[in-house]
Amino acid sequence: MELQKQRRDKIAMYALVCAYEKTGDRQSSFCRIHQIPEHIFGYWLRKYRLEHPQGDDIPSGFREIKPEGSEAGYFVCIRHREGHQITFGREVSSQYLRALLSW
Repeated sequence: MELQKQRRDKIAMYALVCAYEKTGDRQSSFCRIHQIPEHIFGYWLRKYRLEHPQGDDIPSGFREIKPEGSEAGYFVCIRHREGHQITFGREVSSQYLRALLSW
């Protein structure tokens, strides 16, 4: 099986595993509803749980990111390519930013 198809299958099955864990249904009924053989789903469920220990809620392919400057003490910083900069120390609405930038 080619690598790209394997990756696509893994993503699809992990998405189903995440859905299964949120439902609280029995594995047999979940498999019947989604028309997946239980032994195949069981394989992916075990594989997922090995890669994602309890408490690791970030699905494969996603990672946590922090906005640039989040430790710098400001909430929004807009930098123009010519070097001008506007910094806000608190949250501002998108309408306010739009009005400010169109001025």
